[in-house]
Amino acid sequence: MSNEFCTLVENSDKITRESLQNIIDNIPGYIFWKDMNSVIIGCNEKFAKLARETVTSIIGKTDYELSWKPEETEHFINDDQEVIRAGIPKLNIEEHMRLADGKEITISTNKVPLKDAENKIIGVIGIFNDITDQKRMQRQLEQARKLQEKSQNAKIQGMMEIAASIAHEIRTPLTSISCATDAKVYLDRLIAAYDMATEAGLPVESIRPSHMQGLKNIFNSIDAEAKESMSIIDMFLSNLKNMVKQANSSDFQLCSIKEAVAAALARYPFETREKNLLQYRSTNDFKFYGVHLLVQHIIFNLIKNALHYLSANSEASITIWHETGDTDNVLYFEDTGPGISEYDQTRIFDFGFSKRKDGSGFGLTYCKNTMQQMGGDIAVQSELGKYTRFILTFPKVEV
Repeated sequence: MSNEFCTLVENSDKITRESLQNIIDNIPGYIFWKDMNSVIIGCNEKFAKLARETVTSIIGKTDYELSWKPEETEHFINDDQEVIRAGIPKLNIEEHMRLADGKEITISTNKVPLKDAENKIIGVIGIFNDITDQKRMQRQLEQARKLQEKSQNAKIQGMMEIAASIAHEIRTPLTSISCATDAKVYLDRLIAAYDMATEAGLPVESIRPSHMQGLKNIFNSIDAEAKESMSIIDMFLSNLKNMVKQANSSDFQLCSIKEAVAAALARYPFETREKNLLQYRSTNDFKFYGVHLLVQHIIFNLIKNALHYLSANSEASITIWHETGDTDNVLYFEDTGPGISEYDQTRIFDFGFSKRKDGSGFGLTYCKNTMQQMGGDIAVQSELGKYTRFILTFPKVEV
């Protein structure tokens, strides 16, 4: 608008002064132009009213003769002279102005050199807008953001305390179970005694070979599951803390996405019907730097959410696959459930957002936070009544 107005003033000899004044009086904003000494030689009606003057009475006056504060006046004139000397516009200057009634406003000003027909600088043109309400709204939004952040951190802290208490209650029996596997040595002796009795033809009840093999491995399986469960609890608590503080990337290792997905599917407690809903296409394996168990936990969250919404649809399905790319590798998780509205897609990763009555609003926030800590991200695409697809991107790793 400043350049257009300059052209308008420079060509004012081609139109009547009345027409020019009528045009600038209807341009949005406060407009003025001054000579080389910062003396006002014209303005629009809006600017004149702001200074408690008329478009004629204000001519010939300087800012010192208007209602602005002395320090403001000095600043305004210094800006004028800087534009005149340098011949370069000053744009989007945010400054304060005191009005004649004592009210203070915030303005955004643009100043450009005023030139004659020979392109010689003869003064300065200024256009400003009152942004007081806009700045007030920005401050209110910032205050609201800080309050929301404080509330969110308090909620996270509360969840951490509850989760830590639950984790302690779970860890205790898991530790006992893990310690109980020390009894494996006695099971080995019992199995050896059974083999000896069988070879000697003693009357002992027969045990199927498959069951015997299961007995030999059961303590190892129990111990591994107990230790891995405790690791998941530790990782979960660690990431709950990392909602406020970033994780230490020194814990990251080179992992296989195929192994992470396969482990998650093997460990998730599917019911028989639920397992039949899932299809995993394991081609295009890729490596990523991160934590194996954290990715498993992300997949647990996605499976749990999908199964909740697919429970009423016998023909629904879940498909998981991964693809490699030039700069990123991608894990896709798609279900043919009810879908997510466009509005909810913008909020789905927000802390506390949930459409489920029993939802904590933490699961997908955890997924987002964890993916970003590993240098990747998670996004969602969905169409109501058709599908929901989560897209997990991992930075490409050169192996």
